[in-house]
Amino acid sequence: MGHAVRRWAAILGTQAVLAACVPTTPASGGQTGLTLNAEGRLTMAVAWCDQAPDGVIVYRRSGGELLDQAELKGPALSGKIAFVDLEELPEGWSLTEGDLNLRAEESYEIAAFKSGRQLVYFSVNLKEGHKSRLDRDHIVVQRHDTTEEGGHDVELSEAAFMAQAVKSC
Repeated sequence: MGHAVRRWAAILGTQAVLAACVPTTPASGGQTGLTLNAEGRLTMAVAWCDQAPDGVIVYRRSGGELLDQAELKGPALSGKIAFVDLEELPEGWSLTEGDLNLRAEESYEIAAFKSGRQLVYFSVNLKEGHKSRLDRDHIVVQRHDTTEEGGHDVELSEAAFMAQAVKSC
């Protein structure tokens, strides 16, 4: 999975260079969040503005570092919001690297991406024991307006999640 780390390092490095040299930041593609689906399985929600993502990257947090856990690729998405079951992949989605054996005692960072584009779909943190605090009626995102590592959880309705994604674009 080394190429996934190199790809994200290159994207983040490019974003840093752009932020330093240009008065604008990389375009926001939308927002990533977490919820439970009707069957109670961990599900990533993603809402976008113009270009739908076609992949998901999962990192495991260890000792202050992000380590590759899994990469998923999927079909072209339509509409403005999609849900990707992270425990039982939907039709058309495949695991291209790593595994989705997400352990309750570990913390993860999950983000959507668009192949070949530098769009930021704001990531979401799956904290230790986090799944037990999720529910089917809300999408959890993090706010980073405190010093808490990884931000603090905020529960949004689907409509509020979509509105936040649009506002970020």
